[in-house]
Amino acid sequence: MKKYGVIEMTDVESLRIGTVIVSQELMGLVQYHGHLCPELAIGYRVSKIAITELGITRGNSLNFIAGAANSSSAVDAIQYLTGCTIGKQSFFIEDTGKHVYFFARRPLQPLTGQGLIIKIKTPVYNPQLLNKEMAKDVETQLQDPGKLLQYRAAIDIAIRKILNWPDKRLFDVFYADLNGGLLKQNSKLYN
Repeated sequence: MKKYGVIEMTDVESLRIGTVIVSQELMGLVQYHGHLCPELAIGYRVSKIAITELGITRGNSLNFIAGAANSSSAVDAIQYLTGCTIGKQSFFIEDTGKHVYFFARRPLQPLTGQGLIIKIKTPVYNPQLLNKEMAKDVETQLQDPGKLLQYRAAIDIAIRKILNWPDKRLFDVFYADLNGGLLKQNSKLYN
């Protein structure tokens, strides 16, 4: 087994990052983004659902639009995996801090306006609590290997849940009319 930093190559099908085993596909995404975190895992799962439901590929991505109601690492995952990007004007963000994502064929059909909505329904971890704990005394925390390992373990547990729980446990997935505005904060999509 070869070691490359924190990444251990276990075989050709999977790799290890910390205590999390990931696929080759996810490893490519991690290398693109720079690290594995819960939001990246959420974006990975959201992308896999959209790809399956709508048949989005990097090759046909100009036929689709996608969007997010947050500017988290999930955005990188969706752009990387679906090919719908900000640069191609096929990915849109309205940062309301919610894990709500949409995907639709382009052009949006005027009569039905149907788009796929994916909304996280199970809070897998609370980044504010983890960050508050770490922020209490950052210098002391970072110098205490035990506390740093405890923090990393909590992140790894969240990532494993996100990657392994069934779609129905993590997300509400449904089609909705997107013609009235894709990401309006007062929309029922956020409640």
